Amino acid sequence: MRSRSAVVVICLMLLGTLGAGSAAFAYNPKEIDARVVKGLEEFDKVVSNSEEVIAAAAGILICPKIGKVGLGVGVEKGNCALQVDGETVEYWRASGASLGLTAGVQSSGLIVAFMEQTALDKFRDSDRGWDFGVDGSVALATVGAGGTVNVGEFKKPVYAFAFSPKGLMADLSLRTSTFKRIGTEADVAKFQDPFHRFIATAEIPQRLKTGGAQTIQYTIDIEDWVTIAQIEGMQSMIRDKGTAEAGMAIAEMPAIGQIRHSGKNLPIQWARALQIDEDHYRVLLATSEPMGFSWAKQDEDSVTIFQLDLDSKRLGSGVMVISAELGWDDKLNGVTVKQQTIKPIKLTSVSYKKIE
Repeated sequence: MRSRSAVVVICLMLLGTLGAGSAAFAYNPKEIDARVVKGLEEFDKVVSNSEEVIAAAAGILICPKIGKVGLGVGVEKGNCALQVDGETVEYWRASGASLGLTAGVQSSGLIVAFMEQTALDKFRDSDRGWDFGVDGSVALATVGAGGTVNVGEFKKPVYAFAFSPKGLMADLSLRTSTFKRIGTEADVAKFQDPFHRFIATAEIPQRLKTGGAQTIQYTIDIEDWVTIAQIEGMQSMIRDKGTAEAGMAIAEMPAIGQIRHSGKNLPIQWARALQIDEDHYRVLLATSEPMGFSWAKQDEDSVTIFQLDLDSKRLGSGVMVISAELGWDDKLNGVTVKQQTIKPIKLTSVSYKKIE
């Protein structure tokens, strides 16, 4: 019978977990861009003349999904894209003690329209973060008949539109909301173009390896990345069908790279790259194939996960989780990574090389 242990104490974010700590909000520019497209589509559903609003603004901040994090009231956070003339120029993060999500609403979209150039400039010049309650003269927009807004009557320099699947929200509070820049358009290509190679070294502890500790080097080649549709599909599967379905689904996915060690070639079936902050990156991989250790039994519904953390020089460390189970936590409203009997193994060194 399988032995079940506690949830792994590291936040792996394999599927965008909304766990505790700032690392849970690392960002991938391409994933934000994909969500922005959906966010603008939702905005158009609740404001029928949304294109008129966007055209009249000097710039718009699009936060496609702001969600509750943690237990109880918690805080609400989300990644955003700032667009000028229809092009993304910067990435921002929204956070606050409460952005005012109403009861029964777990997440919302937010559009902030800067109607005056001076307001947009003030926002972009705020290197330490921009606080609505201090820096912004913001009005919460409302819609009239037919779901339209009268742009000609806008008198404030900044207007906010908050919406959920239930429609435009009229009771959002932005007074405690802070927005902080997390990247620019130049960040888009940081880790997104294949082909990539990582060299990771693991010191297998003596308590796991019969006959003493062993140093193993892994060569990790990534040829492609999972899409936002695959991530959202896997999240829904775990939430609705449970752990076993997710593990089997990863096993059936085509290889998008390989892990080589000790004469073995294992397929990579899941790979994500995220930016933690300006100087730190995280790469997450999953393979359904056993790692080849006699002491590490791996069932068909479990996976092995590599988390690689690198600095601006593309050097760092990481962790390997063997025989991990994926689960869903209703309280966190996110994916968790569970482990059966084997503690995470530290990757003592990780280096990166782009292969031309």
